[in-house]
Amino acid sequence: MTEELICLDRLNKHIDHAKAVRISDGKKEKKMMSLDLQCIPAGMFQANCFLVGAKESTGRVVIDPGGDAEKILQALGKNTLELILLTHS
Repeated sequence: MTEELICLDRLNKHIDHAKAVRISDGKKEKKMMSLDLQCIPAGMFQANCFLVGAKESTGRVVIDPGGDAEKILQALGKNTLELILLTHS
């Protein structure tokens, strides 16, 4: 199994499906969203850093950056950094 598939498998255990709830005419509508998910080995220990966001949006969340800021910013590209999440210190 490739390193990228191992990363995705670990993250998929935490994210089953992304759902957006929209209220229209007093009724809740559920819409499945497609996630853009990218795993970047970063830092001295090549820890798994994730870029996550809805494909319909340019906003992205960076999870556990750990280092290699230039590499992460390059992967972010034209997308907008909305939030950085640290799951461990």
